Amino acid sequence: MDYAHQTVRELIGQVPIFGICLGLEILGFSFGGRCFKLKFGHRGANQPVKDLATGKVAITAQNHGFAVDVESMHNPDVEITQSI
Repeated sequence: MDYAHQTVRELIGQVPIFGICLGLEILGFSFGGRCFKLKFGHRGANQPVKDLATGKVAITAQNHGFAVDVESMHNPDVEITQSI
């Protein structure tokens, strides 16, 4: 999906961008990160997600099989705000 990565790269800094599921993966690649396949994935079960600024946890329903490798995100323009 190189065309999507390039489009996002062109929009970075011009408009707010938020990605969920495949959108998050596209953002990860656009900022120089990598993605990996989850061993089991998240399939609709209650999944806690922590807001790193406040420490509050929200319960979410998710359905995905890939994740962005946080260790690969070395771009100073990226702020990771949520964590599983």
